[in-house]
Amino acid sequence: MELCTQTIPADHEVKIRLRFGSHHPTVWGDHFLAYADLLGSNEGEEKQHEDLKQEVKKILVMAPSKSLEKLELISTLQCLGVAYHFEREIEEALSYMHNCYIVVQYK
Repeated sequence: MELCTQTIPADHEVKIRLRFGSHHPTVWGDHFLAYADLLGSNEGEEKQHEDLKQEVKKILVMAPSKSLEKLELISTLQCLGVAYHFEREIEEALSYMHNCYIVVQYK
């Protein structure tokens, strides 16, 4: 692909013409333009999200500290893109595993 550029003097007036084609209207209409912020309707979903986050935190804390299961859970949370909700728990778990590995390694 080749990039074409042209230098225009600063005192030169540039007229830009927009090309309008005969585009058909979108099949979506203005559905995505007409967004309504529905604060009250999401309260149930927010409560459900909080409950699920608490459940995952419990699972993360209750999994055996040195187990492969905990590492797989952390990896899954990261792959799903929700690990930021559990940063403290993940950091504590990984730190504990790291410290146990160092202690076992140097015994």
